[in-house]
Amino acid sequence: MVSQQTKRRLESLGYKLVLFGIYTFSIFPILIVFIMALGPSQRLEFPPSGITLKWYIAAFSQFSEYIQPLIFSLRIAIIVGIIATIFGTLAAYALIRFQPRFVNGLQGTFSAPLTVPQVVIGLALLVFFYQLQLPLGEPALIIGHTVIAIPFVVIFVTTSLKEFDENLETSARDLGADKYQTFRYITLPLIKAGVFAGGVFSFIVSYNNVPVSLFLIKPGGGTTLPMVIFQNLEYGFTPDLAAIAVIQMLVVFIILGLVNLVTDVTEIF
Repeated sequence: MVSQQTKRRLESLGYKLVLFGIYTFSIFPILIVFIMALGPSQRLEFPPSGITLKWYIAAFSQFSEYIQPLIFSLRIAIIVGIIATIFGTLAAYALIRFQPRFVNGLQGTFSAPLTVPQVVIGLALLVFFYQLQLPLGEPALIIGHTVIAIPFVVIFVTTSLKEFDENLETSARDLGADKYQTFRYITLPLIKAGVFAGGVFSFIVSYNNVPVSLFLIKPGGGTTLPMVIFQNLEYGFTPDLAAIAVIQMLVVFIILGLVNLVTDVTEIF
């Protein structure tokens, strides 16, 4: 008969193996692309016959092809992150604190962009802008990306608010604080992890988006880096394209690293 100590060790080993498998499955493709982008050949090969940074240098040297779309993507993502964080936080606060009628229906409405395919959302937004004769391009991208980003903020902030002790707000109001002061100095500092996590996820969702951007980019106007990568794949996955894809992923990793330095996202759970 297996002892309890042996059973716990086997369970721990199994957990570690599963965790290792998940991390390997998630990270290994990224490592493959990174390694292939270091190869000297003009064709992607694995393992590479040598190590060089010329493809990264080539990617940075093509300002209009890669760097300008990268800057454009960052600008859109930052704006979307700010807007989605503000409106998503206010929406979550209203849903949890005021409990409006049909609250379940409203929560479902905010979560709808997570369940509806983004291609459908992009097409619907294109028809919407066309019917109202609104221009495509940067404003349309900001609106479209905000639509799919707000649900992440609502989910994170809602989770934080459900774990929040409402008695603290009541005590603040009893001591003379108005609703704004209570939210600013009591509620917001205690749910900052959820707000911050929602904003970061909004940034990432916008920064990496292709399906919605595909419908809302203005022909001949500015384009995002993911769209450039997507369009250039038609001509093959070249080393310089692999290099710029790695750079795009590094931006996300840097953002996530900064998140870990600023706040503990696990606080919201």
